[in-house]
Amino acid sequence: MESNINNICKSKNNQSKLITQLFLLKIQNNVKKKLLIVLYFFYIHNGYAQQTRAEVKAALFADPSIEAKRKLAPNACYIYKTAEDYYNNKPIENSGWKPWQSTNKKVDIVKDGTTVETKTSEMGDVWYSNSQGLLMRFFDKNLYTVVVNGPICYYVQFNYGEVYKDSENNLQFSSSPSSGKYFDFYSETLNGEIIKWSDKMFEKYLKQFGLEEKYNSEKIKREMKDTVMGYETKKLNKMLKYLSLINEKLSKK
Repeated sequence: MESNINNICKSKNNQSKLITQLFLLKIQNNVKKKLLIVLYFFYIHNGYAQQTRAEVKAALFADPSIEAKRKLAPNACYIYKTAEDYYNNKPIENSGWKPWQSTNKKVDIVKDGTTVETKTSEMGDVWYSNSQGLLMRFFDKNLYTVVVNGPICYYVQFNYGEVYKDSENNLQFSSSPSSGKYFDFYSETLNGEIIKWSDKMFEKYLKQFGLEEKYNSEKIKREMKDTVMGYETKKLNKMLKYLSLINEKLSKK
C-alpha cells in the first residue's frame, strides 16, 4: 500500500488525482453512513425490529401506512381520550395518526381515511400509541413515549430519543438520528408533571428502600460488540429494573 501511494505521488498531476480520489471516497463513505443512519431510524421508528430480513426489506421500500404498522403491532398509531382507554384497548373510533410524519408541534391525524395536519396544542389532552403500540403522552407542548408507568414514570421525548422492543421483547434505546440527542424524563404518577430525569431523585429512592448497595454492586459487562448506545441500553435497562422495584415499594405504601 505504501509503495503504491509513493508511486502515485511522483508527479503533481498524480498527487492531484490522488487527492480527488480520496475526496470522492470520503464523500461516498459519508453518503453510505448517512444512508445507514436513515435506514436504521426507519427500521426502529416504524416497528420492524421483530421482522425477518425479507419482511424488513419489503417494508423499507413500501409506502408507510397505519395498516402496515398495525400488522406488526395491532395497537399501533391510535388516539385515545384517556390513558385508561389505551390500557382497555378503546381508541377513538375511525381515527389514527402517523408518527413518522409528525413532530412535537404538529401531528398528521387520519380520520375516516383523510389525513389532516393538526397542531398538537389543538388536539387537547389526548393520548397516542406509537408505531410499536407504546403509549405516548402530550404534556407542555411536547410528546413523550411512556416507558414505565407507575408511581414513578419514565419517558423518552419524541424525536429526541428512540425506544423500541426487539425480537425478544427487550427494550432498546438510541439517540434520535434527526437530533443526535437522547432526552429522558420522569413524573410522579402518569398524570403528574413531567420533569427532566434526575439521578439524585433515583438515588434517593434507592437509599430509602435499601437498594443502593445492591444496585452499585451489580456490574454491567461491556462487550466488544456493544455500540455506544448499546452499552447505554444495558445501563438504562439496569436502572429501569431497579425503578420497577422502587415502584413496587411505593405502590405498597
